[in-house]
Amino acid sequence: HKTGAVNYADYVSKCPGGTGIEQEHGCVRINSSGWVDCKAFVEHWRQWLQNRGMLQEGTFDYDNFDPKLQTNRYEEVEYENIVFCEGYKGMNNPFLAKDTIVPCKGEVLTVKVPGLRGDQIWKKSGIYLVPLGGETYKAGATYQWGSASPEPDLAGRIEIEAVLKTLIGNNYEV
Repeated sequence: HKTGAVNYADYVSKCPGGTGIEQEHGCVRINSSGWVDCKAFVEHWRQWLQNRGMLQEGTFDYDNFDPKLQTNRYEEVEYENIVFCEGYKGMNNPFLAKDTIVPCKGEVLTVKVPGLRGDQIWKKSGIYLVPLGGETYKAGATYQWGSASPEPDLAGRIEIEAVLKTLIGNNYEV
């Protein structure tokens, strides 16, 4: 804050009662926060780029590209930059330094919570509960640094559910 003292009352408020959330020690509501629906964002971004002819999707053939020989060109397409959208699979990209990507697997559950009211994002002990509409919420996330496995992990589910039970009791279904 540029003026020195911060008035935190502008950013936090008392949590509302009667929400269905366990608040044995009270809680603070953080105002002016949010959540990005990454799937929707990526789909809209993809469409925006496609509409402007700025997106080429497909499998990049590393063997058919040498940036020293083919500057600003790949498969007959001129470019200013190439953006690799490979996620953790970028570990296999020969154009990226091997230590730049550290895989981190996370577990997220979609849960139905009957009777939970409000449009707040709740967080407790590192686990969040994000409203998706109606009685449906996202609950997560766990972090397993170094794991690149795409398979769901039972230990992650158990970890999320253990905290979820302290937040909303047993009043949910996965």
